[in-house]
Amino acid sequence: MTTARGGVRRLLDIRRKARFRIDVVLLALRHQLVVPAASAAGLSTLVALFLAFVDKFTITGDTWLSAYWPLIIAVGFLSLGILLAVMGWEYQRRRNRFAVVPLDGFERARLRASVVLSASLEEAGFAFYLGPGEERFATSVRVNDYLREGGAEIMSLVRSPSRFVIPRFVLDYAPATLDRLLRDGRPRFNGRILGLRTEILPDVCTVEVQEVRYLEALVTEGLFHTVLRDQHSLDAKTPGRSLVLDDQSTLQPLSMTAATNYVGVSTLALTDDNWMWFQRQGRASGANPGRWAPPGSGSVDWRDWVRADGARSLHAVAGAAAQRELREEAHFGNWNPSLHTEILGYARLLDGAGKPDFFALTRVGATKERVEAHLRAATVTNSEYGFVDESELGSGISRAWVRVAADGVGALGEAVRLFMREHTKEGQSIQNHVFAQILEATATT
Repeated sequence: MTTARGGVRRLLDIRRKARFRIDVVLLALRHQLVVPAASAAGLSTLVALFLAFVDKFTITGDTWLSAYWPLIIAVGFLSLGILLAVMGWEYQRRRNRFAVVPLDGFERARLRASVVLSASLEEAGFAFYLGPGEERFATSVRVNDYLREGGAEIMSLVRSPSRFVIPRFVLDYAPATLDRLLRDGRPRFNGRILGLRTEILPDVCTVEVQEVRYLEALVTEGLFHTVLRDQHSLDAKTPGRSLVLDDQSTLQPLSMTAATNYVGVSTLALTDDNWMWFQRQGRASGANPGRWAPPGSGSVDWRDWVRADGARSLHAVAGAAAQRELREEAHFGNWNPSLHTEILGYARLLDGAGKPDFFALTRVGATKERVEAHLRAATVTNSEYGFVDESELGSGISRAWVRVAADGVGALGEAVRLFMREHTKEGQSIQNHVFAQILEATATT
């Protein structure tokens, strides 16, 4: 059984890597990464001229297509071959010339310490707080109060009239970034996700959103802790953080960044008898490998916005995403307990290039005993393979449970802090730190 399961997972890894390579090609075509529009137009023009020549000087009427279809197909394949060859040559040229150099530990620490908030964010009450290690996040008591007290229900998410475009200067460095991702072996899914073009501020009622792809986020937000270097020039260096920070290392509102601003969501889960559980992330988790995290945590998918249809409020979209992530990561499968979600707050995660994240609480219509029995029997699904710690499934996850002593956000915050103290050595996710800060601040207001 174990051998068969391992074989299935090896096949899944092979399929995911092949799919990832196809996604890289599609990204290159979408953003004209390796073939300028003029090249594609030139090839198309040559084919059109050839067909016009055949039509005018060889055979008239409707018989030319039937007479020359083998030649037409050959020209089509030749044009495609030339196009692919140009793509491959240009991709290799850029990969070899433009390098993405990761910052070392000292430079990362200096970057984190140097970042300040823009005036508009400070006016909205945002401030930086420390997370695990030297990670930092920015959140605002005013914004969180606004969301929790009805702002999330009235805040409408509308589609932006513009499509996300990777900045031109970043495209030169995309091949090096993608090549590094191809080599690291982690499973990746180039799904359609939600990006924000409007900052979440008090009294904001309309927020513009864009459909973005995960790979687009990796080649924009993923450059934050890097330096972009043209190897043909010793002086041509560009800090990757320039996508979201200005020259004074000021974190800009979402409307002023050149990144995807893809949205994250995390949710605590509270049972009917006031227990919460946390789940340990697996080796493939990009943000929190091996750390304890909320049981539902991930990106807001574009489908979450599409399915909301007429009720595209922040509460509806982020709440649906939180419940979906909880069902996936807790492996609910066909088990359908009632779920009720409320938005607790919002933060910008600095190590994620200031990416926006929402934080929620989901009340699960079941007791701890019922949920624990389900988790003990659960197995990791193909979609979550590598992203959760399988050792905590099948053998019970009682170590990850914590009791909430009473109702109210104050008791929730105390329970989160208690769990973090009890599992300090094992490592805590940035999301757990944000939850603790939001709940603690809320309890004192």
